[in-house]
Amino acid sequence: MAANAKISGGSKIVDVVIQNFAFSFMSVKILAYYTIQWNSMDSVDNTVEGSIFTSGAISKV
Repeated sequence: MAANAKISGGSKIVDVVIQNFAFSFMSVKILAYYTIQWNSMDSVDNTVEGSIFTSGAISKV
């Protein structure tokens, strides 16, 4: 599994896993009050960039 996004129950947190420097999707659409929790499984730091943000270093969990 390269990447995986899920919303558990009524949670407003979307968990996204980054593995082997790949995602299985090109974008994630969320509502304004949702949070994306990025989880890296790679041995080096990853970053995520959007049109209005940059994540900074995401270390392996």
